[in-house]
Amino acid sequence: MLPSFTRAVLSCLFGLALAIVAASTLRVSALQPAPAHFTGQALFYGTPVPPGKLISAWINGVQYATSTVVTLGRYSIDVPADDPDLSGKQGGVAGDPLDLKIDNVAADPQLVWPGSGITITTNLTVTHVDICVLAYDDANGNKQHDSGEGLVAGVVITVTDSNPIHPTWSYTTTGLAEPYCFLRLERGFYTLYARPPAGYILTTQSPQVSSPNPPSQGWDLVEFGTRLVATLTPTPSKTPTPTATASRTSTPTPTKTATPTATPPLNPDGLCVLVYHDANGSRVRDAGENLLAGAVISVTYDVTGQLVITNTNPYTTTGAEPHCYRLPDGQYVVKHRPPPNYVPSASLSESRVVTNGMAMDVEFGDWIPANASATPTPTPTATQSGTTTPEPTATATPTQTPAPTGTRPTPTPVLDGLCVLAYEDVNNNQRRDPIESLLVGAIITITDQSPDPDELERWVTDGSEPKCFSWLTGMGVRVFESPPTGYVS
Repeated sequence: MLPSFTRAVLSCLFGLALAIVAASTLRVSALQPAPAHFTGQALFYGTPVPPGKLISAWINGVQYATSTVVTLGRYSIDVPADDPDLSGKQGGVAGDPLDLKIDNVAADPQLVWPGSGITITTNLTVTHVDICVLAYDDANGNKQHDSGEGLVAGVVITVTDSNPIHPTWSYTTTGLAEPYCFLRLERGFYTLYARPPAGYILTTQSPQVSSPNPPSQGWDLVEFGTRLVATLTPTPSKTPTPTATASRTSTPTPTKTATPTATPPLNPDGLCVLVYHDANGSRVRDAGENLLAGAVISVTYDVTGQLVITNTNPYTTTGAEPHCYRLPDGQYVVKHRPPPNYVPSASLSESRVVTNGMAMDVEFGDWIPANASATPTPTPTATQSGTTTPEPTATATPTQTPAPTGTRPTPTPVLDGLCVLAYEDVNNNQRRDPIESLLVGAIITITDQSPDPDELERWVTDGSEPKCFSWLTGMGVRVFESPPTGYVS
């Protein structure tokens, strides 16, 4: 046991050490830079933001702070400062671009981080929409972003809309900082294209269409799946004999698609395409689902969007496919237009890479929706589209838009699919009022959304509209209108 004097000295020293530690702690705390404070009113598509809504602060695409609205129509948030004594970035430095978001949608105006301890009073307003993107490694090829599938770098994603005066936005993924968001876009329909890096192919559809619908949805996330070509290349033992070619061309209904695999092989016959009747809408060709005639296939270069010049491009299916293209190595986009009365069960286009003259097969599924027979079309035979016959006789007609016969169900037609009309906007309020009549002679053109679009339908109004195209249900398209002589749109 220590003498009482020694214990007293140690006790004093221990107390002194505590005092030094406390003073040191206070000194460190005093050196931490204070956050910047932002406050003001907040409107979300014209409505005061209700209590409980999320406010978040982002610098260069990274979120640094959040708060929730407490008082109707007002917000308050502290955005931390970067601490130069610590590694990494903890917050803002003077001049950093700052985006404040309401309910994950970027608000106007865009701000800058002003400096430590500064309070900024500014009103936030959300009037635009955001579209966010990422690219992932679709390891199992199921076209879904599953848990454990990481991000992919080097995918070029381009965003366009239907307005030719608007710019095209582009972003190359880093594989680290996604999702990346295109902020403050005007409301409307946007088309997103993805181009994978060398050695990869897309497993998901490109293009994809995004149309955020505020106020319930002011932003959208579009994900593109990619996959290494090397994982799809078969070993020599999988194609040891040329008999695979004979069975591929002699059998009109190849059965290999009845059991899809995670790593489908490359076809030595080239880029081979078929279209089948996806009777159950499962997006997989099941046993008993026959090939379809009357679909139009076209192949374009992925980079330029130009049509590949061959003797059979475009090609109209006969029901005796697959139809194979012998193409130079490179990346291509295969598009198809369903037969009359059919709609795609999965996609209108697929991206493929040709390697050493071989490529993965492309199989498009089309089907007749359950409600298709409920909507008569101008031709008497259109009512047959509701039957389950896998190869409809309507494909004998070479054109998709039948001539109007005046048999349209009036005065209360059942609308199905994409329906169009043209009217005289007498009061110029950009909506049709009860007194405003239909116009005759307007030309309405519907195309797909590719860089080199194909015309899907053309209709000249005759005053009996709306004109409906049921086969376009659920498809991303562009609609153009040319007014009659003497009118402007």
